[in-house]
Amino acid sequence: MGLLFALLLLPVVSAHPQCLNFFPPFVPQQALSYCHSHSSLGCCSAADDQQVADDVTQWLVGITLSDDAAKTCSSHVKELVCSQCSQWSQHLYDRMELNVSRSSILHRFPAMCPLFCQQLFTNCSLYLHQLLQHDFPQNITDFCDNIQRASDESYCYPFTYDASRQSISADVNESCVCLKPVVSDLRNPLAAVYPGDGTNRLFIVEQIGVIRIIKDQQLLMQPFLDITRNVVSLFYRADERGLLGMAFHPQYKTNGRFFVYYSIYFASERGFFGRHISRVSEFCVSKNDTNVADKMSERVVMQIEQPRFNHNGGQLLFGDDGFLYIFLGDGGAAGDPFGSIGNGQNRSTLLGSVLRIDVDEYNSTHGYSVPSCNPFVGILNVRPEIYSYGVRNPWRCSFDRGDSTNGSGRGRLFCGDVGQNKFEEIDIIEKGRNYGWRGKEGFECYQADQCHNMEKEELPIFAYNHSVGKSVTGGYVYRGCQFPLLHEKYIFGDYESGRLFALSENRMSGKWENEELCVGDESICHGEGVLGRESVVRGILSFGEDEDGEMYMLAVHQAFPTLPLGTVYQIIDPYRCVSIHITINRSKQQKDGSSTITGYINGVFSGHPTTQPKQELQLLETADRISCQCRRLIPTRHYLIMGHYNTNNQPIINTDSLVSTWKPVWIQKLKKAANRRCEHAIT
Repeated sequence: MGLLFALLLLPVVSAHPQCLNFFPPFVPQQALSYCHSHSSLGCCSAADDQQVADDVTQWLVGITLSDDAAKTCSSHVKELVCSQCSQWSQHLYDRMELNVSRSSILHRFPAMCPLFCQQLFTNCSLYLHQLLQHDFPQNITDFCDNIQRASDESYCYPFTYDASRQSISADVNESCVCLKPVVSDLRNPLAAVYPGDGTNRLFIVEQIGVIRIIKDQQLLMQPFLDITRNVVSLFYRADERGLLGMAFHPQYKTNGRFFVYYSIYFASERGFFGRHISRVSEFCVSKNDTNVADKMSERVVMQIEQPRFNHNGGQLLFGDDGFLYIFLGDGGAAGDPFGSIGNGQNRSTLLGSVLRIDVDEYNSTHGYSVPSCNPFVGILNVRPEIYSYGVRNPWRCSFDRGDSTNGSGRGRLFCGDVGQNKFEEIDIIEKGRNYGWRGKEGFECYQADQCHNMEKEELPIFAYNHSVGKSVTGGYVYRGCQFPLLHEKYIFGDYESGRLFALSENRMSGKWENEELCVGDESICHGEGVLGRESVVRGILSFGEDEDGEMYMLAVHQAFPTLPLGTVYQIIDPYRCVSIHITINRSKQQKDGSSTITGYINGVFSGHPTTQPKQELQLLETADRISCQCRRLIPTRHYLIMGHYNTNNQPIINTDSLVSTWKPVWIQKLKKAANRRCEHAIT
């Protein structure tokens, strides 16, 4: 029996918790006396716990094995049945359909990990035979492969999700990013949004119902908006309700209007019943203080009934067309169980859809109007607000701001859509398209009959299975200037595994190619305030971008909405961790059209310049292409400087003129950049 006890002693690794009723776990008011290991956080009240104890006691009546055997096997049965009180119970009981009576004790057992199941069957077969009677399987294969097999094999008893965030790394620091904490002690930060008014402020949405401002890299003490009294009470880990999204009106600089998406109680229900309402409201900034909103200015734009607590979506975005886009999940639970086709394929409901509305044209009856160019306007039994449909839980979406020089890519709408049992996906949302849920999950069928009988679906641009991660967090196409290697790549992550990814479009094939981005270790992430992967919180809740297109990652150690465990990180180029200043001076253009440049460096270069000329030129061309998008030339020091090295392989930089140490092709590139209408200080 030693192996069984060893398995039971292995630690549980953090995963996305959910109870059998699809509610989030909670701390019971009274400690559990029977399933006591689930007293700190779980899915059973004291009454539920007593019911489990009574059931097991009744089952054990008539067991005639010896005391030692009965005691050992009874202990395993107890722990198995107590799994229904586990914070991961919904995942542990999500298994292959059992071909036995609903009253069978087998339905009270969670899916078991293969090795545990085999040992249990071998050592407790006589006990199980008396316990299960006519439901006892014929052999170990029938029991472990056919009866106790998990739908998602990374969730099984006694383990839960085993993709440890601590193991997410890469051996090659060339492909890494660094993370710099900007502010910490936030309560589940879910969005980082800039107002577009030239102030360079970043607005952080806390799930609890508060919006904070980061100004000059500092968190202002006074909240911009506090509507915690309006938002449902969030006492549960992994509760998916709350203040979920924010968007500034395109003319915010002049009209001061912004919009939020938050959860309120359904009618008079003040307890936790899951059912609630998602509300989209408009507010205005205070006339006296641009860092404070006028809380009394609220105008309710739209309210949507939600049958369960989860899958709320919550993203708000304004498009170039001036309309507001609202992203809604399928209504919650699991498998979209609502009606014969689910909410995702039911266009008579708003759930499971992306909406597009006009918030500038409205009247006293309706808080918005429907754009006449929406794809389903005038179609019987179809909600005209729907822009596209067939999504499960779109978690973090963004418009590509495009290349500022030629507009390439502008307006593409990217979304991360959280999957069910097998796949997470990235979609580009387009007008009138069906994204397949619940017929499809990723590229594969989820519900076979519906998969082959629904309107043509739009496939994801990328999907990954649950061996990689289990909860996608959508991001942004990087259009900033501080990290040329990420230029034009779509950056996203996974909440469960803490992994970062970058998608690049192959212009020839039209396919999207994925690469994983590691967080560098302290050997390259060593600048002031910059952290290596050993010190970074890895539960990725969201991403954000500022006015310059620089990206931020919002992460949390544990997803408790009321606890200050969240941090906003800026995504940093590893070479930007070096303390160095470069100045370039350009002479006036000569009569023959030529120009000359000179430059010098203050400081010692301590980065890791590439030694591959071909790669060097490609990076420099990228840097050159995007340099005029910025207020200043981008720091291309690690692409340009190929100085001499000493005996310790440390680069030595001469503080005199650099021109003699640079290859002619680089000088030509710098001349080209210097002739542009950019400032000429690289910092």
